[in-house]
Amino acid sequence: MRRELHVRFCEGGGVRFPSATRLVICCRARADEALVAMRSMMSRLKLTVNESKTRVCRLPEEKFDFLGYTFGRCYSPKTGRAYWDTIPSQKRVQRLCKSISE
Repeated sequence: MRRELHVRFCEGGGVRFPSATRLVICCRARADEALVAMRSMMSRLKLTVNESKTRVCRLPEEKFDFLGYTFGRCYSPKTGRAYWDTIPSQKRVQRLCKSISE
């Protein structure tokens, strides 16, 4: 069984990899080990990790913002059932409303 981390790299607009690399690591268990492994990989690549933006999020209890969207559990207004969804983040919505009003 392979024990590699599933990582998704996203590039910022107009920036070439790895200058503005953003990533989310999703794992079912051992998140602390994944965090240590990620820091090790980044140091080998001579990349710095922004500690103020790095955290372990416990899903489904918590939500997280990433690239202008909030990822997390939502509830259907019709059935009340929980499902995973992305919605525009509150910060992004406020920025959009401000730009429209100007």
